[in-house]
Amino acid sequence: MQRTVTFPDRLKAGVPEGWTLGHKTGTSLTWRGVTAVTNDVGILTAPDGGRISVAVFVAESRRSSKERAKVIAATAKTITSSYR
Repeated sequence: MQRTVTFPDRLKAGVPEGWTLGHKTGTSLTWRGVTAVTNDVGILTAPDGGRISVAVFVAESRRSSKERAKVIAATAKTITSSYR
């Protein structure tokens, strides 16, 4: 999962230098302007070796894919900045 290259603008975009991420992204279809789910699930590894499991799901959204990705990236940034 660390070799995932799809959607680098999601969790990966919020991970600072020194951390690693193994993750898998997913996106459902959009119907009538609503995307059912945009997600990224993974394991963050801190520089000290600590691990954090993370699952972010943005559901029933009318926002653009870029806006949904920013929410997911912000979650990773919040988690890593709050670590220990």
